[in-house]
Parts: sequence; C-alpha cells; structure tokens
Amino acid sequence: MIISNDDIMKFTKRFADDFLEGLNKDIIPLNFEPERIFYTGMGGSGVCGEVLKDILSDNGIPVYVNHNYGYFNEKFGDKDLHLFSSYSGNTEETLSAFEEAGDLKNRYIISSGGKLTELAKRKGIPILQQKEGYQPRLIFPFTLGLVLNLLQYFKKCNCDKDRVVNKLRSVLEDTYLNEKSINLAESIKDKLVVLYSSLNIHGVSLRFAAQLNENSKLFVHSAFFSECNHNEILSIKHLAKLHGFVIFIKSKYDNDRIKLRMNIIEQMLKENGVNVSSVEVESDNFTEEIISLIFFLDLLSVHTAIKRKVIAGDIDEIENLKKELAKE
Repeated sequence: MIISNDDIMKFTKRFADDFLEGLNKDIIPLNFEPERIFYTGMGGSGVCGEVLKDILSDNGIPVYVNHNYGYFNEKFGDKDLHLFSSYSGNTEETLSAFEEAGDLKNRYIISSGGKLTELAKRKGIPILQQKEGYQPRLIFPFTLGLVLNLLQYFKKCNCDKDRVVNKLRSVLEDTYLNEKSINLAESIKDKLVVLYSSLNIHGVSLRFAAQLNENSKLFVHSAFFSECNHNEILSIKHLAKLHGFVIFIKSKYDNDRIKLRMNIIEQMLKENGVNVSSVEVESDNFTEEIISLIFFLDLLSVHTAIKRKVIAGDIDEIENLKKELAKE
C-alpha cells in the first residue's frame, strides 16, 4: 500500500511521541552492563544501529553494525549484547545473520513479527516488540527509544529524557527551522546532494541520506570529515559540473580542527561554484543534538518529496526487488 505525502508527514511529526512511547514501553531491562553491542539490520531497521553508535560513543560503549548476510567473526564475551532488527521479521540478510550467529548469549530481537519473531519464540529469545502499521523507516524513533529503554540509557547518562522529548517538540514549533527546511527543500529538489558530517555524527548523515533516497527519491552521497579531505576534495570541480549541492551537518561538539576543515572546504566549494548550506540545531547535550538533528532532517526529506512532487510513501522498487528475489 502506497502512503500519501500527507500521511508520511503525519507519521514524521509524531517523532517525539513515538520516541517517548519506545522509552516508556514496559520491557525487562538488561541485567548487565554491556561492554560491546553488535547490531544487525538493513535499511530503516539497520540505521538505528548507526545512530546508536553515535550516541554511545560519548559513553565509551563500542557499537558494531552489521549490514550483511553473515555475522561478525569475533570471540564474544558474556557482556556482549547482540541485537537483530527487522521490522517485518522477514529481511533475508538479517535472518541469515541470525542463523549464522548461532546460540550466542544475550541475543535480542527487534521486530513486529515475521520469521525472525517465530525463530525467537522457538529459541526463547527476548523480543522487543515493534508497533505494526508502519514502513520500517517510519518506526525509527520508536525503535531508538525502545533500544535506549533496554539499555536504561537515560538513567545512566548526563541528560534528561524529558528535556530531549521537549526539544523534539520545540523543533516542530520553531519558525526559523521550519522555514529553513522548506527553503532548503526547494534548493535541493533537483540536485545531486552531498552530505558532509564529522565521524561522530555520521549515523545522522546516513539516516538523512536514506530518508532523501526513500522519501524524496534523490540520489545522495554521504561522507565524513576528515577522511573526505584526503581523497574526494580533488573532485570539487567535477561536483560543480554535476550541479551538486553540499549540505554540512554540523555538531557543536565536533573537534575544533574538524570545524576549521569544514569552514575551509565550504569556502573552496563556493569558489568553485558549488551550492552549499549547513544544518545545525541548538542543544544542551550530545544526545539531544543527535536526536533533534535526525527529526529536523526527517522533516526536510518529506518537504523535499513535496517540492519534487513525488510520493514519499511509494516504495514499489523495493517491493519489486523482493518479488524477484523470491523467485530464486
């Protein structure tokens, strides 16, 4: 079923409510402090792992994300946490990785049903139950809240969940941000979009890239500082010929040298005729900044779909691919 742009926007504007619902869902929290987290998922289910990596980097907990058929070739310990996420429960890569992982300790399933849920029930593996009736990328805020709930994150970090939720609500009411979103959507609607961020918030950039792909039907390139300064900086003139549009996703918590590099590259791009803009939000802490940025960029992706006159909820190509794969 194709979801209209109006309905996609309604889903997107529920971000704060869905995030809070995931945070408050009645689940049994972990009874140990994970030393490492291994997160498996694809598409809208998998990007939550990338964002979790960003958030927990501030707390010293490494998150390794798997977007493949296989599983990590690691020696696992008793304090490793394994999360397998598939909204439908039928994502073939995630099912394959789950089977290959074998009978590991501390496995959790994140799903709304399907084969993955059936396997988990059969093996007695805890299930973090997702709400039904969403497309995978739209359930993201609920899923993120659910995982942070499992980790009891807001009881251990130096930030308050109510402040984060209130910040999300304020994004909707912010006239400046709303106007910026609409104007930026107009600017990028027919462009090749390039996203630059620091590695610290690269999960935010990956989420936005996927939202522009799925909602706005735009081709997007995402890279992080300062790695991109050692290679693709030499392709600036080509980017200008391709009519590229560069968006810098900025964090006030970035290293000062990263901020300097971004300013220099931004000037170089402008001098070569490349259109440039930047996105940042006011925040009291790193977690609040990450989640608020994602919400703002989600809204921007829907505004871009509207400007492009495409249907954000049309995912026919993905469904057609699944049908072809099912024939083999």
